[in-house]
This record gives sequence, structure tokens and C-alpha cells, in this order.
Amino acid sequence: MDKMVELGALKINKALYDFIKDEALPHSKITVEHFWNAFEHTLQTLAPKNLSLLQTRDLIQAKLDAWYLSHKGQKFSLEEQKVFLKEIGYLVDEVEDFVINP
Repeated sequence: MDKMVELGALKINKALYDFIKDEALPHSKITVEHFWNAFEHTLQTLAPKNLSLLQTRDLIQAKLDAWYLSHKGQKFSLEEQKVFLKEIGYLVDEVEDFVINP
């Protein structure tokens, strides 16, 4: 089994840890400690949102699978398909142009 480095709640493959420490960070102003602390914080912050998005994807996929199975062998209707895809949130209406300010 590959060797692991444990930092906080993270278990990092030693080869990845060494790459970040020895090759990715030396010419930056980022310390190894800061990098891994920030990475851990990012994972902890985004993991719940990512899980929610994956669950949404699974739900939409199940609806797609069921719809296409129930329409197997039927004549294809682009309009009917668009209505269905909008109903399940796969397609959304276009919005006006917008700008995101940092």
C-alpha cells in the first residue's frame, strides 16, 4: 500500500505530498502548511455542496433513464423532449447577460 502523510483530517499520498512540497510550492510564496490547511478547509467547505450536487445528478439521471425507457420505440419529438428536460431541471431558460464582480 502507498505510504500516507496525515495532516489534520487529511490522509495524503506521500508521492503527492512530496510533489507539492518539493516541486509545486518552492517557487511560490505559499508554505506547505498553508497549502494543506487551505486545501483541507476547502474540502470541508465544499464537500457538503458536492454531495448535494451528486445526489441531484443521480436524481436527474434516474428521471432521464425512466423517461427514455418509457418512450422507447416511439417517434422522437424534440418539443416533447424539451418540455420534459425543463420539467426535471435539466434545461433552464436563458437569463440576461450578467457580470460577476470579485
